[in-house]
Amino acid sequence: MKNLRIRFLVLGLVLLGVLSGVMAYAAEDPKDEKGQKNGSLAKRAGLPRYQVLNISNLATWFRADGTGNYPPSGSGDGLYFPRGTGSADYENGLMWGAKPYRDAAKTRPAPFGQYFRVGGNEYPSGNQEGRIIGVGVNAVASNLNDADVRIYRIRRDYKVIPDDDVARDAAEYNEISISQVSPTQKADILTQYNTDWKNWPTAYGAPYIERNGTPGYQYPGDFNYDANAGTLFTAESLISQNKDEPGLAGADKNIAADQVIWTVYNDLNESLVNGLYGCKPMGIETQVTLWGYKRTDALGNIYFKKFRFINKGGVDTSGTGDKGSFWLDSMYVAQFAY
Repeated sequence: MKNLRIRFLVLGLVLLGVLSGVMAYAAEDPKDEKGQKNGSLAKRAGLPRYQVLNISNLATWFRADGTGNYPPSGSGDGLYFPRGTGSADYENGLMWGAKPYRDAAKTRPAPFGQYFRVGGNEYPSGNQEGRIIGVGVNAVASNLNDADVRIYRIRRDYKVIPDDDVARDAAEYNEISISQVSPTQKADILTQYNTDWKNWPTAYGAPYIERNGTPGYQYPGDFNYDANAGTLFTAESLISQNKDEPGLAGADKNIAADQVIWTVYNDLNESLVNGLYGCKPMGIETQVTLWGYKRTDALGNIYFKKFRFINKGGVDTSGTGDKGSFWLDSMYVAQFAY
């Protein structure tokens, strides 16, 4: 199909124990926004480029370009279970491969003799952060210097998080001990939650809970005060007042994920794709949602991922520089973890 859409691939990681004996891996990387090694990302305007899902009994890092469990320090081992103790995974990512064709009848393979192409995230990443703007011949990658080319994280109770929880969140985000956390670092955590709640990128594909019956996402309003009702406005108000909400829920819209991370990335950087497995791009935009629950039962030992692929194009389909979209056939996906 020319417009291949794999809408929902949900991966639940059930952690039953702490894995050990993980091999160390190091590389000389540029520095990230915190002055630490960042796994080959150059300095850019959009921040943050890393976020940590840490609402439950585990903590796991994710990077804006699709690399999982690799923290900003570049030390690897970016998934911790139980949270605050040993590491359970060094790095992960989603891989994919497909047969690209220049025609719907699948009689004209992609140029350059690459009749099967592979992309995704392994060692190293074959993607760059940001969405693909437009489709086909008009498709181009987002400008990496745009402020909205970053990763987003929300937590629906961020206005009432106990100070101890904020300190723990700040410690994990900054990769320091709780005793080292400063008031500024705690304030930064809450400020970022507030920023991402207000600027949740539903226009780019980030999920939301539809409650009010009006098509499309309507911002539910700021917490603490609802200008229309003139009353205190809390997370419970989202449900009782039938308001749309950033994030996602299952069949029961009253049970929302407690913490959600979202990012979008693309494979239009030929050097990155080639550096992965020697292939050329396919023109795929990938949107990723991660979420977890603040629970003490089995759901507190799980986190979830949902991947959405959109074949947008913007790739050389002729071998002479003419851009467009491929028809992709026999696409396979696989979870890489190390």
